[in-house]
Amino acid sequence: MKYRKKLKDLFINALTKSNLKCIEKNRLLDESDYFDAYLDFIHNSIHYSRYSINIKGRIITGKYLNEKVNKWRKYCIIDIMNQDILNEYKKTFSSKIYHIDGKIITNRYCNETSKLGRNVKYKSKNSINLQSVVDDFGISLGISILKGSDSEIGNMINVLKEIDIENVNHLKNSNKHKKYFTADAGYDSVENRTYLNDKGYIDLIWYNKRNTKDTNVIKKRKLTGHKREKYKKRHIVETYFSWIDNKIPRLAKIYDKKIKNYTNMVYMATIDLIIGRMCV
Repeated sequence: MKYRKKLKDLFINALTKSNLKCIEKNRLLDESDYFDAYLDFIHNSIHYSRYSINIKGRIITGKYLNEKVNKWRKYCIIDIMNQDILNEYKKTFSSKIYHIDGKIITNRYCNETSKLGRNVKYKSKNSINLQSVVDDFGISLGISILKGSDSEIGNMINVLKEIDIENVNHLKNSNKHKKYFTADAGYDSVENRTYLNDKGYIDLIWYNKRNTKDTNVIKKRKLTGHKREKYKKRHIVETYFSWIDNKIPRLAKIYDKKIKNYTNMVYMATIDLIIGRMCV
């Protein structure tokens, strides 16, 4: 991670908010030292049982580090870090266009079978569908996890509710401050368009040929002019998935037994992206 010092500051602040003790009694290492080990671990595509690191003359084994990570998960430490830096980011940056898309992540070691689904496009492998909403700067405003077998078109509203996108109805009649929301044809439905309009967004969803053969309807739903130009910017959401994979290569597959541990690493990569954007 490039911004390790800022990440540690966020981590210690999150510990304070969660009432989790930062320093253990009669121990040479404190929680921030284990966080250092965690930052090193997430850059290795190996299992906890094969990992160890020497910090301050003490060996931290992967097994004990895993216990620490599970403890942080219980206290929502990484979630607090992500929310804190996101709130700080929103005070400075504002976007006119938002994008949603998903990425299939195949399973390696996860044992939460109820949260996995077989995706026919990936040789029926067990997987999850990582959904994310990003702004025009490539910063994720939130993520949601679907089964690999779940339909994006039928779950878009639930995803947006979980991420809790902002209601911008007060900007609906402003030409200067209008907000747009883009999505590919996999999200095209009347219900999804209506939900976005009720939230105050102008929907820029590519029409799905399977929904209708009526040429008049297709012509009406085709994006032209400035709307088409804005829709072209949705490549940023595809780039976001590439960016987080570059930050933490092990995100390409699920190496953790718990989905929440995987999403924590997604948040870690996103936090690093946000810090980088704010430092530009």
